Amino acid sequence: MDGTIEAWGWNEHGQCNIPLPNSGFIAVEAGNCHSLGIKSNGSIVAWGLNSWQQCNVPTPNTGFVAVAGGGYHSVGLKQDGTIIVWGGNETHRTVPLPNSGFVAVAAGDSFSLALRSDGSIAAWGYNNYGEFDVPSPNANFKAIAAGYNFCMGLKQDGSVVAWGYNFSGQCTVPSPNQGFIAIAAGLSQGLGIVSYSQNLLVGSGTENDPYLITSLADFNKFSTDESYWAENVHTKLVCDINLVGRTYTEAVIAPDADNSNETIFDGTAFNGIFDGNGHKILNLIIDNDGAKNGFLGLFGRINSEAKVKNLVLEKMYILSSSTAGTCYIGGLCGENSGLLSNCVVNGTVTGNYSAYVGGLAGQNSYGNIQFCNSNTNVTAGDGCVFIGGLVGVNVEGDIINCSAVNNVTTGDVTSYIGGLAGTNLVFTENAGNAFSNINNCYATGNVTGGSDSEDIGGLVGLNYGQGAGIANSYATGVVKGQTSSYCLGGLCGYNRNADIIKCYSSGNVQTGNYLGALCGYHIDSSAIIENSFWNTETSGLSVGYNLSSSSPGTISNVYGKTTEQMKTISTFLGVGWDFIDETANGSDDIWRMCTDGQDYPRFFWDFTAGDFTCPDGVNFKDFAALASVWLSESGDSNWRQRYDISEPNDSKIDMSDLMVFCENWLLIPNDLIAYWKMDEGSGATVSDSSNNNHNGTIYGATWTEGISGNALSFDGGNDYISIPYNPDFAYTIGQDRLTISAWIYPRDKDDTSPGAIYSDRAAGNGVLAVVMKITSGKFIVGGWSPSALGYNIESPVTANNQWYFMTIVFDSGFARLYIDGDLKSSISLAGVSLTNGGTGMMLGKHQGGWSNFFNGKIDEVCIYKKALSQSEIINLMNH
Repeated sequence: MDGTIEAWGWNEHGQCNIPLPNSGFIAVEAGNCHSLGIKSNGSIVAWGLNSWQQCNVPTPNTGFVAVAGGGYHSVGLKQDGTIIVWGGNETHRTVPLPNSGFVAVAAGDSFSLALRSDGSIAAWGYNNYGEFDVPSPNANFKAIAAGYNFCMGLKQDGSVVAWGYNFSGQCTVPSPNQGFIAIAAGLSQGLGIVSYSQNLLVGSGTENDPYLITSLADFNKFSTDESYWAENVHTKLVCDINLVGRTYTEAVIAPDADNSNETIFDGTAFNGIFDGNGHKILNLIIDNDGAKNGFLGLFGRINSEAKVKNLVLEKMYILSSSTAGTCYIGGLCGENSGLLSNCVVNGTVTGNYSAYVGGLAGQNSYGNIQFCNSNTNVTAGDGCVFIGGLVGVNVEGDIINCSAVNNVTTGDVTSYIGGLAGTNLVFTENAGNAFSNINNCYATGNVTGGSDSEDIGGLVGLNYGQGAGIANSYATGVVKGQTSSYCLGGLCGYNRNADIIKCYSSGNVQTGNYLGALCGYHIDSSAIIENSFWNTETSGLSVGYNLSSSSPGTISNVYGKTTEQMKTISTFLGVGWDFIDETANGSDDIWRMCTDGQDYPRFFWDFTAGDFTCPDGVNFKDFAALASVWLSESGDSNWRQRYDISEPNDSKIDMSDLMVFCENWLLIPNDLIAYWKMDEGSGATVSDSSNNNHNGTIYGATWTEGISGNALSFDGGNDYISIPYNPDFAYTIGQDRLTISAWIYPRDKDDTSPGAIYSDRAAGNGVLAVVMKITSGKFIVGGWSPSALGYNIESPVTANNQWYFMTIVFDSGFARLYIDGDLKSSISLAGVSLTNGGTGMMLGKHQGGWSNFFNGKIDEVCIYKKALSQSEIINLMNH
């Protein structure tokens, strides 16, 4: 190959007259009326119209690797990543700053583009049509092209972004916008090469040979090709998918096709089987941008034959900002009529003038949701109805073994608001022939309604209709209204013609009319509340429920109890609650409560897999229990469902279950980065038992008896432990997962000088990324900075001179405070981004030189680079 150039076409300015010698060229480019070529020695040759000196290559003419021709200017890219521009320059912007790190260039009529090595695009020159306005996020680009007055960028995921003048549709990329491998821009047209073979999913779509999603490109293909959504078509996710940088305006999969009627789905629903395989989809953002688009979520609508299982949505953000009204908004789906199993959603769902808004699903219509968890803050504006932490409405469906652990907040004139479900409903015409069940579920977040709000419950806002039931469930969050609010209950706001059986609530209920610690209002002859309890001390109310005077329904064995009584198993055994390690009340083993005085009843499934029996933790007693059902199958006399702990459940107890059991044997959670047992008993060093060598130096603190072995005593004056910084400790509060736990023994809980147990300074001019402390009778964890949003989470300290197990869990966008294994408070970290500053950590003292020292004992301090579950925290506490 000799590297000669052939040129043809219009030649009025000599743009087709290649200079001699015509050889050794390795690249060519064309401007409006001039031509350019790069030789193998890195020099540029230019010819044609030169009225603006666009052909006068600056010296030294060496080291060029790319060139672009504009209307009256030229752009050259050097091997060192710098840019040289010559020719017309009416805007007096020759190069972008800093002029370094560039990998590609392009030129339009009177503007230029350059691609940086970090995937961002720089633009300069004329900006008459928004040529500079690179759509956000300006990241992840791998190629660029410039037309006369518009621009194109090719993303790493194979999608194309176009901006600028769009009179001829040159900025409207055709659907599906995926699979592009090359782009070009003309006067008023865009071109792209698509490689469909890159997006064909591996597999045949059967149960034994499912389609496999192995990359973002695969996911994009799946999300836009309806053939993958058909009935009995199986698809499996085999990698995490990060959607950062992309904002959708409708559901990603199975969106509504016509938003003219917000309550009717007009698109192609999802009918297949999607197995997330335990993987995550991260950074899903949906914003309908004020439009009426409904059925928002990862899936728009999931039909009755469909299944979605084993999937985690993390850092998702769903927003309907329409003022015209939007229906069916959820993290995982807008509406579900199929099976959702073992799914977790983590993020924020917000509706404005909306109906059917839930953390997981907007509405569950005759569907089944099981073993799903919502760590989602749900917010609804004025006028919204049917809002829940997990689902907005459960219509004649089943929600079993599910939870919601974050807050639900609404504006004014809102109705049917619940920590788990806004409404649990059986239609009147189906009474006696249909059921809507919420069983074995809990909610721990706070539920807050605005002015003129009604039917607000810690678990369910409205429980309505014969056949609608809430059983074996509980709520612990604060329920709060305004003075004009009606029907607020710790568990249920309004119970009409429906059942509440074997439930409890412990959250505070405040502000409004018809306040009930358990149920705000109970009405109709067939309405039943039985064998249920509320905490008289924490609820702030002596009244558990308000009855209709004309039709009060049935109340049986419903009592208010003290905290001590609520933590005593006999309280619940006496009215038929089914616990593990007892058979008098049944063998379903729904509830677990190993030691009186430690915790409220919790579900067996909320403990570590393999922790079948008391005491807490996976140990020899659990091994014996597993042996008692070994090789049993569903239907056998010794079969117990809760021993089937392998994923997926296969209805038999065998080696797959034993493997899970062994993984959790004598469990200390993985991802331990530091563990100061403080068992040395002498010397000036605390050793790190995690084998990561993060040892600390003791200043003043003295050895004493601990919760287990030895501990260190701090006098509140000048005692502390200093631990040097190590990259293992790098984290950002608000983004990363982190758990810090410690056994603490306060001597002066009411001291107003904050005695720090653990502190870590924030980066830059920050103050603190994390401080764990006791002050003014409260456990407090917080972080703040003069230049960044801070956070604060707290819980009361009950007494001095006793041991507490204090744990703070940072789970991406949320923080949860546990005391002795009980979840005491949960807050959103929305907007918080505090990175620790590399100065090391302190135990017993504030970072930054403050004279705030802890007065008491500290023992068994652990740091994990993961968000421990409540079960893992209890296991750690009892280890």
